[in-house]
Amino acid sequence: MSHELVPTRPAAPPQKSVLLSPPALIAAKGKKARSAFRDFFLARYPNDHTREAYARAVARFLTWLEARGIPDLDYVEPSMVGIYLDELAAQYKTRSVKQHLAAIRMCFDHLTREGILPTNPAIHVRGPKLKVVKGVTPVLEDSQVLDLFESIDTSSIVGLRDRALIAVMLFTWARVSAVCKLRVRDYHQGTRKTQLFLGEKGGREHRVILHHKAEEL
Repeated sequence: MSHELVPTRPAAPPQKSVLLSPPALIAAKGKKARSAFRDFFLARYPNDHTREAYARAVARFLTWLEARGIPDLDYVEPSMVGIYLDELAAQYKTRSVKQHLAAIRMCFDHLTREGILPTNPAIHVRGPKLKVVKGVTPVLEDSQVLDLFESIDTSSIVGLRDRALIAVMLFTWARVSAVCKLRVRDYHQGTRKTQLFLGEKGGREHRVILHHKAEEL
């Protein structure tokens, strides 16, 4: 099945939650398609932020198709996915383009299994290669760490808290979101070592042994 793309301006990404109001191409497929679209993201991504980000990635592609005159999901071809990714690559970094492709591919795979689509048009589309020469996170020198700690006003509980949080991030390399979710119950002081229980993506728990300086702070 083939359908010609109609040239038009790039479609802006949808702004409201696509789970509450699915894209037109999904809605046009009926109640089963709307439910399958919503259930895919709700079941696969427990984190609200991640779920919404991936849902918007798929919705953006569907909106792009609609703006180019594609009347039905059955008309979507691998070449269309490739053209869309090429346009994204001109605006975003490789990592973001690969994430968009992953979201589209997995969602379409689910729709195929549910009988909404005859085949997954994104299954064999290859994304751009990600080349990482060096890490993008800057590393602080020892003197910079000392200057940072000394610059914090520790005369209040807020300053003491901020210094402790920064120390945990510096000495454990934990993600900011994981550190911000820490509670007193996640701090376990043993006879020989102290551990922190960090909540990671996907509901996983990561235990780290605290450096003595971080434990002190």
